[in-house]
Amino acid sequence: MRKQERKIEKFESRHVTMIREEIDAALADLSEQHCISINAGNATYSDNTITFKLELQIEGFDPLKDAFEKLSEWFGLKPEDYGREFVKGVRLYKIVGLKPRNRKYPIICQDMKTGKQYKLPEAAVQAALAS
Repeated sequence: MRKQERKIEKFESRHVTMIREEIDAALADLSEQHCISINAGNATYSDNTITFKLELQIEGFDPLKDAFEKLSEWFGLKPEDYGREFVKGVRLYKIVGLKPRNRKYPIICQDMKTGKQYKLPEAAVQAALAS
């Protein structure tokens, strides 16, 4: 770890960035040791304090998939439909998530050609999956 050349008198955005990088580097060994992902997430700061949200996650865990599996039946889908591909019009899509608060377009799909994500209505996705 390098020595601080000057004493920090007041926290600024650049300090948050610098310190986050150093925290992530310091946590890398611990992360490897336990086979988990650890990083300093969002931060809030004032002149005198910085508060980081420390995030630990099991490797291989996909929070979007987990949420999809829990909520899929609300939208006429099955948990195994996550990642399923279907054709709508001339495009090939893949189901990548749900947005339950969006009543009109709750299913998030990714265009396989462009990688762009679209929100689609559940009836359109169900019809495409049935065909």
